[in-house]
Amino acid sequence: MIIDLQKLEEGILQLSKGYTSFLMEACAVCLDHQNHKSGASILVDGNDPFEAELKWAFEVDDELKNSYGDMQESTEYGATAIALMLAEEKHGFSSAERMSKGLGFDYFLKKDGDGDETNIFDAGVRLEISGILEETDNNTVERRVKSKIDQLIISDDSNLEGHVCVTEFGRPRTKYIEQQ
Repeated sequence: MIIDLQKLEEGILQLSKGYTSFLMEACAVCLDHQNHKSGASILVDGNDPFEAELKWAFEVDDELKNSYGDMQESTEYGATAIALMLAEEKHGFSSAERMSKGLGFDYFLKKDGDGDETNIFDAGVRLEISGILEETDNNTVERRVKSKIDQLIISDDSNLEGHVCVTEFGRPRTKYIEQQ
């Protein structure tokens, strides 16, 4: 599978092109910061593990680096780029809605034909996302996944499936899991 970050420039999941382009740039900056170039391999672990190729067609120049200097923030947005690309390309979702803080998840995802259009929570899944610039002994993908699964409990009364996606840019690797 190829994860072509350039697709984010077109807008995906019914999100604005400006927003998804921003996510694309943040992702490329994180990968470049960890010395990865276009064509880097990423392990996608989870319910259905596979290896993918990350591609983008622009240089991470000083202008981009100056724009994304807060690497903690850039890591969050870069991880969001990967998660949303996987939600669309691997899991077949057609729309995403950013949720407000405190609900226990970041995005509400739907596929075409899911549920009642007047009630966004009629059908779909909850997606919680996190990113790690470089894994350490105290900050691992597995610990972060567990933390995000625990966070989904806040919204378990919705009876909607929960997805968690944690991306680590050092190797790079992503863990995308589906919780029933």
